[in-house]
Amino acid sequence: MTLESEVAALTTATTSLLTAVNVSKATLDSSVSTATTSAALATTNGQAQVTSAAAQVTLAVAQAQAAAASAALTAGVVAAAQGYASQAQATNPDSPIHTNPRSITADFTLTSAYNGWSAGPITISPGVTLTVADNASMSII
Repeated sequence: MTLESEVAALTTATTSLLTAVNVSKATLDSSVSTATTSAALATTNGQAQVTSAAAQVTLAVAQAQAAAASAALTAGVVAAAQGYASQAQATNPDSPIHTNPRSITADFTLTSAYNGWSAGPITISPGVTLTVADNASMSII
């Protein structure tokens, strides 16, 4: 083999090697670019998912607080309804027991179309007026 043929063979081999390296580098660059894009997308999606999860937690807390407030309100309404039911039974004309508060705490007018009675003793709060109209009567028993 002559020197010229060896140089030609080495040049061909070097060219083939450089082509292979350039193809590998281009493939590697493409892979790096794809990985970088995927990582950026994952970061963006991850942040969006964290934000979404935080919003869902906030909503769940608000719903739990609303449910607790509703339960407390319902309990108060039930207690009041039970008290009113007991009072209604005691003030029912057919009930064997009639009740009334021990104090008159708001202005009250007994009109001439009615008579009234209370079981005593009864106190009238300061600044409160009890008016008994003409032709009406009020008895404390």
